[in-house]
Formats: sequence, structure tokens, C-alpha cells
Amino acid sequence: METCIAIEHLTRRFGRTVAVDDLCLEVGRGRVLGLLGPNGAGKSTTIGMLAGLIRPTSGSVSLFGMPLNRHFLEIMAKTGVLVERPSFPEYLTVRRVLKLHALMAGCAGDAVDGAMARTGLTEAAGEKVGTLSQGMRQRLGIAQAILAEPELLILDEPTSGLDAESTRQILVFLKKLASEAGVTILFSSHQMTEVEQLCDMVAVMRRGRLIACETKA
Repeated sequence: METCIAIEHLTRRFGRTVAVDDLCLEVGRGRVLGLLGPNGAGKSTTIGMLAGLIRPTSGSVSLFGMPLNRHFLEIMAKTGVLVERPSFPEYLTVRRVLKLHALMAGCAGDAVDGAMARTGLTEAAGEKVGTLSQGMRQRLGIAQAILAEPELLILDEPTSGLDAESTRQILVFLKKLASEAGVTILFSSHQMTEVEQLCDMVAVMRRGRLIACETKA
């Protein structure tokens, strides 16, 4: 299987604190990897480095066979990213936020309506970000991540703030993306039930280190 994500000896220190410690991991194209662990395990820092938002102290990240530090723009053109608790201008409407992101990404004209429909935001299109609940903001973050029909999705706690039914809908949607469109997905969670529903690979982190990585039968 062709490798989509290759992480080699990835380490990130913040002063004396080692947030991620010598992480090595490979994910094949079309696979869904759940990065599992408690708060403080290093999941968000790992995702930040995979998205090019945090510079590693040492080690390397390659996506689609290309080193991230040398092919950032080319890689990000094929990658959708959701950071923990996404932030958007409070005064813009849902539709306006997505239109601006679509314009920057060079998306097709119908991309905004499609992303809203797939994430359950169509009825909230005219609402301002400042009036949205945390769960609806999370949906907006996911909609922004899928606008350009990415080949890779990197999602940090994508169901944070969602109720049980919304969580189920998002997980079903992500599973469909992987199975039908062949999208590779890496997402972090501290909920084993989410990982069991969605993932075919599970990597467990604790105190910055990878302590287990298994492929589901």
C-alpha cells in the first residue's frame, strides 16, 4: 500500500517539556488512523506539526511522499486541516466564511453549498459566527477542511462540542469519505468509542510517546 503519512523520529520540545518524543508512524493511502490518548498526550502538538503549524525540534514529516518542510504549498493544496477549536471572524456569516476560504483555495463555485450540506450547516448559512454554539463552530471547521475535496484530512478532536447525534453523523460522513472517495484521515480523540466506529488503525500516545499502534482486523 502506498504511504500517505510518514513520520520519522518526530520530536517537539517546549523549553524543558517534551511534548512529542521520537514519534515514528506510517499511514497508507485511504486508511483512517485514530490518534488516541488523554489530554496532554501530545496529540494536538503532533497534528500541529503534520499541518505545518508547529516546527519540529527534530525528526521529519513526509506527506504524499514529499517532505513537508520542502513542499508545504503543494502538500497543503491536497490536505484539509481542522485544528482544535477553530476560530473564524465573529462578524461573518457561515456562508461568507466558507466563500472566503473557497476563494483562497480556488474551489469550484458549488463547493460552499456542498460543504454546508455535508456537514449539516445549510440552515445556518446566514447566521454569524459569533452566534454559533461550539458544536456548530466545529461543523464549520469541518466544512472548511473539506471544501477543496482533499486527499488527506488531518482533524484535531473533530467531534468536540457536538452532541451524540451530531457526533454520529460526522463519524458516518468521515467513514464514507474514506471508503468511497479514498480520503486518508488522521484524527485525534480521547474517546475509544469514536475510534472503534471510524478507524482501521489506532495509535495510542501517552506523555508524548507512541505506546501502541495496531491495525484493526
